[in-house]
This record gives sequence, C-alpha cells and structure tokens, in this order.
Amino acid sequence: MDFLDLLTRRAVLLPLGVCLIIAGFVMRGIARSSARSQANRRHHELLDATPADPSAPGQPDAIDRHLEKFLPRYASATIWLGLLLATTGFFR
Repeated sequence: MDFLDLLTRRAVLLPLGVCLIIAGFVMRGIARSSARSQANRRHHELLDATPADPSAPGQPDAIDRHLEKFLPRYASATIWLGLLLATTGFFR
C-alpha cells in the first residue's frame, strides 16, 4: 500500500509522463528514419534490378521487420500513456 501511494504522487507521475512523451517522439523519429531507409533500399533494388533474395546478407531479420511494422504504434502508445500520466500528475 505504501509503495502504491509513492507511485501515485505528483512528483513521480509528472516527470514519468514527460519522459514517456519524449521517448515516444524519439521512437517516432526512429520509425520515420527506418521507413525512409527502407524506401531507399527498395528504390535502389528496383534500379539495380536485383531480385530480393530473403537469404541474402543485409536483409532484415524477424525482429527488424517487426519493429519496422509496429514501432509507429509503440511510439503513439508511449506518447498517449505519457500524456495520460502527465495530465494525471498535473491535476493530482
């Protein structure tokens, strides 16, 4: 009970919310950069007319493909959670 009371204080909620908002914007920037580099890779593959071989070196693995697909959603969720915590901390 004492630990839960400590976590719901304004001095904890507000900085945690702001940190999550900043982390969400950083993740959003990483996602946009990744999408740009993926588009450039595809563009160069089309210009070079090389077939996409999944076993070729330099191809993204399963974790990279997952992050390319879902990192924008993770970033949005992090921003919204940060806004919720910051707002709750501000009005507490």
